This record gives sequence, C-alpha cells and structure tokens, in this order.
Amino acid sequence: MIDLSKAVFVMDGPSDIRAFTEKFQKEFGTCPEFRKAPSNGEDVTPEGYVNGIRGIIDFALNSKFMHILCVLDREKRTISASDLAERIRDELISIILKNTKFTHKDLDEKIKVVVADRMFENWIVADIEGIKSKPKLVNQAVVQEKYDGRSGVKMLKECMTVNYDKVCHAKILFKAVSFDRACQNSPSFQNFISALDV
Repeated sequence: MIDLSKAVFVMDGPSDIRAFTEKFQKEFGTCPEFRKAPSNGEDVTPEGYVNGIRGIIDFALNSKFMHILCVLDREKRTISASDLAERIRDELISIILKNTKFTHKDLDEKIKVVVADRMFENWIVADIEGIKSKPKLVNQAVVQEKYDGRSGVKMLKECMTVNYDKVCHAKILFKAVSFDRACQNSPSFQNFISALDV
C-alpha cells in the first residue's frame, strides 16, 4: 500500500473527492491530499488534460508527495480506459522531462494515471451487494452485472429507489462498496487498486 500521507490524487470533481475522502477514512483511517483537475469532458484530448493539470503536477513533484495519482473518467471517448490512461501518463512524463531535474525513473515511480470506464459511478455499481446495504436508496432486487464501458450514472439510476443526486448519494454509496467485489466486476477499478499497491 502506498503511503497515503505522501500521496496526492488529482480528480475530476468535488463529489468524487468527497466520496473518496469518506471511503479512505473508513478503510484506512487516513486520506491522500486531493486536487481538482480542470474540466475533463469527452472532448478534452490527453494533451489538453495534461496541460490543464500541469501546474498541479509541478507543485506535487516539488512538495512532499511521493505518489501522484490522476483519476479521471473516460466519458464517451472511443479510446479504451487503459489506453487513455497510458497516453496521458506518457504525455505527462514526456512534458515534465523536458523542463525539470527529474529522471524518467523518478517520474515512472511517482506518477500513475487511472481512468474509470466510463465514469466514477461505474465503480459504485461494481459492487451491487455492497450498495444494497442501503435499502432506502437501492432496490434489493437488483442483480450484479458487468457495467464497465456503459453509462454508470444511467445504471445507478436504474438501481435506485430514489432520484440519484451525486452530491448527496455518491459518498454514501461508495462508502458501502467492497474493494474486493468491485475489483472482480470492474477492470478499471482493479487498475485503481493496483495503482494503490493494495
């Protein structure tokens, strides 16, 4: 497991950050630091994403952080989640190498990129049994499926007994997700757990 006290996560939005904060406090009793990336819509290229987060990465590299993890959504991009993660990481390392004292080995060890396929909600529905522990929110008849690559928000809405409100519900439901079960049902979540070295 990476040292979370020396880790910074660059994430898409405040709801994701709140959900991860609560989950990490529950599971590990501590959290990494979080930074919000600029907009990451489906039209943002890997190069555009890298340019948007470059200031955050420079700050992190020159601070106490030993681990930098960029977590973003694939959205409706046609490129696969794993290929998008690889392109962003390669672009990020390439740009930093041109302008800093860090070696390729330094950056390879410090920087990881993980892409949810297609959005953060896909990681919530990767453990239907877990979220069914919230019976006031989740239909108890829902059966686990493989949801990666589909609209996680749409799938989650179909599972819920109330209207899904990301600000209110994402943190509650993600807190109920078992990492082990989510890894079995979501290759992109497995990539996230692997990046944590759990």
